[in-house]
Parts: sequence; C-alpha cells; structure tokens
Amino acid sequence: MEQLFVKYWDGSADVSEKIALLDWLKQSDENRKVFSQSYDIWLSASLDRPNELETAIALDRFKSRITDSEKNRQKNKKLLRYGWQIAASFLLVFLAGNYLLKNYFQIQQPVVINQVIMPEGSKGKVVLPDGSLVWLKSDTKIIYPETFAAGFREVKVIGEAYFEVAPNKQKPFIVNADELNVKVLGTKFNVRNYPERDNITVTLLEGKVSLASSSLPKEHVLLPNQQFVLDKKSLSSKLIPVKAEASVSWIKDRLAFEGKRLSEIIPYLEAWYGVDIICDKAVSEQTYLTFTIRNESLNETMRSIQFVSSLKFRQDNNKLFINK
Repeated sequence: MEQLFVKYWDGSADVSEKIALLDWLKQSDENRKVFSQSYDIWLSASLDRPNELETAIALDRFKSRITDSEKNRQKNKKLLRYGWQIAASFLLVFLAGNYLLKNYFQIQQPVVINQVIMPEGSKGKVVLPDGSLVWLKSDTKIIYPETFAAGFREVKVIGEAYFEVAPNKQKPFIVNADELNVKVLGTKFNVRNYPERDNITVTLLEGKVSLASSSLPKEHVLLPNQQFVLDKKSLSSKLIPVKAEASVSWIKDRLAFEGKRLSEIIPYLEAWYGVDIICDKAVSEQTYLTFTIRNESLNETMRSIQFVSSLKFRQDNNKLFINK
C-alpha cells in the first residue's frame, strides 16, 4: 500500500491501482487515517527547493506521527516498522522530480452529498460542516458534501443565499453559481442565481471575494457595498455600488419603515420579494412611506401602498413598475 500511495500521489498509478486504493480506503477509518498521515510527510517533502533542514523536519514529523499512532492503536505496528523506509521513498520520488496530484482526496473515501431545498414561501438557515452559516431564500437549493475536501470548501447554489463563512486561510470557500464562481476565505455576502432570472448577482457586506468565470478575462475582486452582476445570455458584467445591507433584508422576520423615502425602500423590497423595481427617480425621491411587512405577498404589500398613496403599480414577471 505504501508503494501505491506514492504511485497515486506522483500520478503514475493506473486505473486498476486507483480502484485498489479506493477499496482499501473504504475498509476502515484506520486505513484512511494512515493514508492522511502519510500524505503529511509527502506534502512536507514537496517543496520547491529541498534542503537538509526541511528534509529533517519532514522525517521527524512522520516519525512522530507513527509513534503517536502506535500508542493509540496496535494496528499501526507495521507502519511503525517501515515508517522510515516510507519516508525515504517519498523523498526519493520527490527528488526525482515528480509532482503532487492535487485532487488526491477525490478517491480517499466515498463522498456523501447533502442537498437542502427551501420550498417556495419559506426561508431557513443551514450550518455547513465547517461551521459556516447559510440563509436560504424561498425556492432555493444548496448542494454541499458531508465533509469538505482537504484543500477547499465548495458548495453549489441555485436560488438565493446569504453566507457568513467561517475563516480558514488554508481552505478557501467556493460558491458555484453556474457560470460564476465566488471564492472567499471568510466573509459575508449574498448570491442570487435563480434559473429563471437573466442575471447572477453577488453582493458583498464584509471582507473580500474574488469572482471567476470563463466569460471574464480575469478574476474580479469585490469590496464591501459593491454588487457584481453577470448577464447569463450575453455574459457581460458590471460592478455597481449598493447598500449591501438591503440585499440581505430578506433574512429578517419583518421589514419596518417609518417616514422613509421610496428610493430608500425600493432596494429592500427588491431583496425581500426577489423582483426588480422600476420607478421614476422624481417619484421615488418625493414619496415618503411608513409601513411594516411580515408575511404579506408582494401583491398585498403593493395594494396597501397604493391605497394610502398616489402610486400605482404593474407587475411583469420579475419586474415591478411603480408610477404616479
């Protein structure tokens, strides 16, 4: 198995050997633990320019791990006996110029995939395996593994979700939103990616995120109170300043406004109901409203506003038009 580890990591293992390794890893947690511990020494040895100090540290770390495992489990006697030979073989392979296969964890063990679907008219919160919090809006689905991979944390979102990501510099957090990937280390942001909508939007509240897509010439960096919009059809994009707090108003139990301009209210209504609101600036700046939303539908809210003001509204799919 030790030889098979090396062949897998340096990319020389054939399909039958990979299957054999997978079968072995499936047999027990102990096997997976040995594989993970052995990988640490391989990673320690895989440096751009090895020197005596780095080699000594790598060997010492490997020996220490084997010794600790012996104290806890007698099953590791064989690994203890051959530990130095394994370490030496790793270093020899490294010195021969081989490279690390980055996605080795894909066959370490069967991957259990979780899928949470928030039905229409509801919203809720999910705690991910790393402790990150995700609020799911109505008609939203999130897909994520039971255990994140070694080098990164990746989830897929269909619909709209607000993230508060647990910081981990060693394991970047990636949100897959179809044509767009959002990469973060630890931050707060909102992603909207409904299949029926023309755009994918990412709004940042805190921290910093990078955005990557095959349609973008380079990664875009998003700063707080900025919103990135990607057109799904034309694949064109734009960056606009926003009041980011409004984009996540939908996670609250209610919305309350007292004597607020309609121009200030509109971003909150857009986020709460998931619509684009078109209103003449002169109208939105001159209209002041006081009201509270809890579980009312968009139609109920707009009819109430229409009843107490000189406004009228018309809805066309995901667009809401407000006029005098």
